[in-house]
Amino acid sequence: MGRLGIGIQLYTLRDDMARDMEGTLRHVAKLGYEGVEFAGYFDMPADKLKGLLDELGLKAFGSHISLQRFRDNFQAEIDYLKTIGATYAICPYVGAEERENVEQWNSLIAECQALAVETQKQGLQFLYHNHDFEFHYKVEDEFVFDAMYANNDAIKVEMDVCWVQFAGQDPLAYIAKYA
Repeated sequence: MGRLGIGIQLYTLRDDMARDMEGTLRHVAKLGYEGVEFAGYFDMPADKLKGLLDELGLKAFGSHISLQRFRDNFQAEIDYLKTIGATYAICPYVGAEERENVEQWNSLIAECQALAVETQKQGLQFLYHNHDFEFHYKVEDEFVFDAMYANNDAIKVEMDVCWVQFAGQDPLAYIAKYA
């Protein structure tokens, strides 16, 4: 197995990114990070961002993309990711109004599956980033978290182990299960 690069999820620096995206990326590179996962582009055109990343020696691993952005303009989101050289299109969150019952979860899982298949056709991977609420409901006797990946090769996991732990589950068991 090759060496894993060290990256940072820019959601952590969202306030700094909103104030000064270029300066924040320069600081991230100066600190020695090799790559970044975006959580917004702050109106920077993809080609300009790609140039800045190249200048700084940073790799774009992927980006958190809201379901609404996927729904409104899927192709533009995929094209942006391709332009900046990213691999992962990540669904970071599901609003409370869309996850109130099992029927809604079944619909969301089907929607994510369709998005993942289309993303894969375009040479990228679709990931789902969990919180604790995926452990509040069960679909066919398994947590929504597990149902998201059951019988499904297209959706990949971006596991947030803090939320797994917060939900009262064993993060080490989940890491082993989805390794």
